[in-house]
Amino acid sequence: MAFNLKTCLDTLGLLGQAEREAGGLYRACALRWPQHEEFWGKLARREDQHEQYILMLATLVEATPDEFTAGRQFSAAAIGTFINGVRSNAAKVAKGELNSRQAFFIALDIEKSIIKRNFFKVVETGNKELRGFLCKVAGEADEHARVINEELRKYSERQP
Repeated sequence: MAFNLKTCLDTLGLLGQAEREAGGLYRACALRWPQHEEFWGKLARREDQHEQYILMLATLVEATPDEFTAGRQFSAAAIGTFINGVRSNAAKVAKGELNSRQAFFIALDIEKSIIKRNFFKVVETGNKELRGFLCKVAGEADEHARVINEELRKYSERQP
């Protein structure tokens, strides 16, 4: 697949925004359910880190485009739909329209989404160091889903 630098950078920008919105949802959850603030706050900070990774990746791609080839493609519309869904859920949390169990399931759905699990595949590289960086990011995406599953299990055990 041909590598279009502008399209790649635009996609990375949208993916960074998706991470920022997910962090915003998790911060809304932390405010709504103070008893789970540590959990939600930690997830929000991880999303902030993922946004930074995407910004770093965009900087690398822009500075050294010859190091990269096109990887998995995401349409701007698909990413926009994802962002709108996350924003909608953040608003529902803020308004008290969701309970904490629903919020856990929404977070799990977000972290298991194709966009969140594969954002690092937008570009491919033969550069060993860059591949290592992308693999690190991929591992963190899987870790998010595992952590949410564990917290949901604990939460379910505490409920009557």
